[in-house]
Amino acid sequence: MQSVVVEAEKYSLTTGKGSYTLLGWWRFCYLHSFETKQHTIYWNDKVFSGTSEGPEMVRGGGLLVIGQDQDRMGGGYTFSQSLNAVVADLRLYNRTLTNSEALDFVSCKETHLDPQPLVSFPDFKNNWKIEGSVNIEDLNLADICQKESSFLIMFPEAWSFSQAVAMCNNVGGSLPVPISARENEQILSFLNPYIPYCSDAHGYSIALGMLKKYETHSHYHYKSGENITYSNFLYRRDEDSNCVAIAVTEDDYGYWYYSKCDLELCTICNFTSVTHLKDGQYTCDDGTCISIDHRCDLLAHCPDLTDEINCNTVKLSETYIWELPPPLPDGSPTQVSVFVNITSVRDVSLIDLSISFDMILVFTWRDPRLTFQHLRDNMDQNPVREGVGVWHPEVFMEDGDGSSVDVQVRGRQTFVRRVGPPNPDIPTRLKEGRQSINIQIYPRTVYTMLI
Repeated sequence: MQSVVVEAEKYSLTTGKGSYTLLGWWRFCYLHSFETKQHTIYWNDKVFSGTSEGPEMVRGGGLLVIGQDQDRMGGGYTFSQSLNAVVADLRLYNRTLTNSEALDFVSCKETHLDPQPLVSFPDFKNNWKIEGSVNIEDLNLADICQKESSFLIMFPEAWSFSQAVAMCNNVGGSLPVPISARENEQILSFLNPYIPYCSDAHGYSIALGMLKKYETHSHYHYKSGENITYSNFLYRRDEDSNCVAIAVTEDDYGYWYYSKCDLELCTICNFTSVTHLKDGQYTCDDGTCISIDHRCDLLAHCPDLTDEINCNTVKLSETYIWELPPPLPDGSPTQVSVFVNITSVRDVSLIDLSISFDMILVFTWRDPRLTFQHLRDNMDQNPVREGVGVWHPEVFMEDGDGSSVDVQVRGRQTFVRRVGPPNPDIPTRLKEGRQSINIQIYPRTVYTMLI
């Protein structure tokens, strides 16, 4: 859900909540009455009304910039404050529209309002100064106002039919299935720029989302099972194959042919909207979404096992020297707490004056030089993996007379104890973490290491 923010001079209004899908058209109209302090927002099929403070009028002069925030008059532009979208119509009127006029606009009905708007798009090139990466194209009202629009995305990697189906499914799309000559031509038009990336000695072709029924030699949609009545086979070949591809070669341009389902072809996916990662989810390398709680939990949940890759709990800096103990500001020795647990007494010999027993030693210390990541509340799930060189206290044992004792170490493991919330995300770390799309980085001074 998105809020509407309107600012005028020192006043700011945040109201209404509308929803939209990425790469889909949405229509918006804002009405404001300076006399009654009333405002109405039309967002697609939703209407929001309310009262708000504001200036008595909008002063003239100044500079109107569309698609870019100004930090100062005519400047202070930054890339992060640029609009990345397609704007098909923009109108600014010097009067408040009626309810029916606003509804006509957001309903994509032809509108002929009087007087004409102060600002509009009809004479775009003459009335507007275009700067930056801006493309101008002509659009039909029917294209903008269709109930459901679809679009294609290209994956220029060679995959088998099953791999292509899985990839499209993971990103919320499906393999394309043209059901008319017009849709077939649209796919071809989309594919043309990618021919150099996917052509090989056998030409260039793309898998379609249909399969063959051997009994009737008809075709059906691989996902819905619906029969496909439209056909564009130039001639039948490789009849033993079950999958269908569209050819983009000089001789067979736009025609279909049967292909083996294990043949690896470039893939395009068809979308009606872009689905984004839900809150609390992590993306596996193959596109599968899993709960972020399964990331680095010592159990593989991704089909490709990538949720357990790069899961080291400790991140070492280039200046870290594992042979040196953690430095303290006042130069005093590093404080190490020791916990001793004698688990069993194996043997007591009065003749040899010796004793043999098992015990567990737990050492606790702080190392402010370390950065931690992927930490969990359960310390057992935060092991420091073997091969990571971190400082450990050295242990020497002797008896009451100062003689050395025979020590057999049966195992040693280092864990990190989480005792606080994570630090803010680092944008340059591109893996998802619990808070956002980045790995969590934890405070370096409030964690305890144990062995």
